[in-house]
Amino acid sequence: MNESKLKQNHKSLFSEKNSLVGIYGIECESGWYTLIDDMCNELEKADPEKRMRLKQVKEKFGLLRTYVGIEDYDSSKKSDVDLLQKSWAITGKYENYSERVCEICGKPHKKGVRRVSKDSVWVKCFCDGCQNKWETIREERFKKIKERLKSRPKK
Repeated sequence: MNESKLKQNHKSLFSEKNSLVGIYGIECESGWYTLIDDMCNELEKADPEKRMRLKQVKEKFGLLRTYVGIEDYDSSKKSDVDLLQKSWAITGKYENYSERVCEICGKPHKKGVRRVSKDSVWVKCFCDGCQNKWETIREERFKKIKERLKSRPKK
């Protein structure tokens, strides 16, 4: 599973181009893509009218964080409030699942969220086998971010 396939499989959820997920993509490692795919399937099942839109999908403090918006949301409508609450329940469930799935390889593990190293501020969710791969991945990610920032139009 890759990001393009996820977006292709769940076109309505990923259809908002001006959202953070539309601009920056999915901001976590590919080990969680199966979790994200399962979550998207549940969100689509809960939303037959296809009004949910993913605003942001990322790793934060070692957990999968997903922010969902509802197209034409009206807080005075009980059906809209119910739909938003369903989205929170589903995304919360997958946030909890992510604590026991390695963000890099996708294998289940029992360690949970932990610091990458004793002197690090990074908190991630890795199995023992993948923890040492993080430094290389982090450097590659920073390189991409720097390239993106350079290509932004200057004000």
